[in-house]
Amino acid sequence: MGRGKPNHPYQTFLTMTNTPAFIAKLRIVGNNSQNQNAPDQNVIIDFTCEEGEKAAKWILQAVDNAKMDGTKIRVYKSKSDYDEVAGFSLWGGMWGNSGRIQPMPHKEASERTVDVQANQPELPDDLPF
Repeated sequence: MGRGKPNHPYQTFLTMTNTPAFIAKLRIVGNNSQNQNAPDQNVIIDFTCEEGEKAAKWILQAVDNAKMDGTKIRVYKSKSDYDEVAGFSLWGGMWGNSGRIQPMPHKEASERTVDVQANQPELPDDLPF
């Protein structure tokens, strides 16, 4: 990692913070189906077993985070008609017809912020203690 002492604590931290939660190869291939409803292209995402387990954990954590944080995605019914529902997005990168999905790990609960109304008491007033 550049100059400096090998295994310097800051170098280790920087390397660890840029490590994706999982890596999956992404390919776009033409569809040879003659079916009238078939898409023009297919998306193929390749996971090793190890990366698949990491991806499953990442997705489950993303679901929990979306519920807790109230994040929304748009589910389109047409070009101009959509509903906003609780959810999250997963982004990847493409170079030609192939690419990767490799999101960063989720933040720990201690690093996250949660929306709380300013006047909301932390505990209900009627607790017996």
